[in-house]
Amino acid sequence: MKYITDDLIEKCRDAKKIVIFGYPKTGKIKIAKELSEALQGRRLYKTDDYKNDGWSIDKLLEDTSSDPDPIIVEGIQTGRMLRKGFPADLIIKTKCNWKTIRRCYIADGESKKVPHIPKFNRFLDKVFRERKNKDIPIYEIETSLY
Repeated sequence: MKYITDDLIEKCRDAKKIVIFGYPKTGKIKIAKELSEALQGRRLYKTDDYKNDGWSIDKLLEDTSSDPDPIIVEGIQTGRMLRKGFPADLIIKTKCNWKTIRRCYIADGESKKVPHIPKFNRFLDKVFRERKNKDIPIYEIETSLY
């Protein structure tokens, strides 16, 4: 499935700070890597890389907000970043059905996490609704496989 379209690339060209936001297991990192490549190697920040810092949202915000170059930030922590005022110019939101998400967790050997995911996804939905009322453009990508 091709997620990076000419339309998406065009929307991203002038955006200095792009956030890829969505539920866990919905292809955010795949999209981010492909988009980074399509945008001539734009720097990519993966929020998972901050796990060793205890999910330090302050360190993540410091690194990404002060970067003078155009960047892409992806991961489940982007919801917290947006809530804390990260100055995104464009939000790319992955949309994915529950069947696909559940199958991905099981395939990754993480079936124990499945019962907790709906609660976390409700938090992400709330953050997204808050962002829809701001003047930040949003581009949605359907990533359901099943």
